[in-house]
Amino acid sequence: PRESILNERLGDLKKFPDLSWGDFIRRAFKKGINLSATGWNAFDQIDYDSISAACSVVELDVLTGESLAARLRLPRHTGDR
Repeated sequence: PRESILNERLGDLKKFPDLSWGDFIRRAFKKGINLSATGWNAFDQIDYDSISAACSVVELDVLTGESLAARLRLPRHTGDR
């Protein structure tokens, strides 16, 4: 599963449970850890295609470290039966 891929990549950082989210992401970035994952599922019982994607716009103040998730788009097409 995709979540286990990310868990494996972040394994060393998970030793620091007191890190703030911002510090956690900064450390991952400095270590060059890829924080995205993709996947494909195929089920024999489903007779239609389902396609989705996600895109987010995040504003980051590099002076203060504050961040804002400005927009999120999650289009999905479940196909025809």
